[in-house]
Amino acid sequence: MCKQIIGLAWLLLASVAQANIEMEPALNAERVGQAFQMTAEQIKPTLPQMVDEETLWYDMTAGPGLRVNYFYCIVLHQAHEANAPLLESRIEPLLRSGVCANPGVKLALEQGAVYSYTYISQDEIELVKLEFDRHSCNI
Repeated sequence: MCKQIIGLAWLLLASVAQANIEMEPALNAERVGQAFQMTAEQIKPTLPQMVDEETLWYDMTAGPGLRVNYFYCIVLHQAHEANAPLLESRIEPLLRSGVCANPGVKLALEQGAVYSYTYISQDEIELVKLEFDRHSCNI
């Protein structure tokens, strides 16, 4: 499940976000924010979409500030059925390696960007929230 979540979602948003960031001739915080807004505007009309048999990617927002937020729902489980620590232990390393190793993302992180990922249960209870910034990526 987790590899599929990361694989499909990451390919889609990394390619759009990286292209938007790398198109900026002189990257600064303002341009990173603009790239995040542009990416959200491009992705949002495609949502919601299933990224695997259990996970619905239902929203993406930019802001406040240099922040991009991704929202997923684990559709087959209510909060009392989900194993949030296990979910986090599987998703966190995959997201960290994808976020922190991506050259376009690294450029944004250097400007102070934050990448946030929230996973909720079918009954809309937050299960996992992960945030990555230049400190958590050792940049």
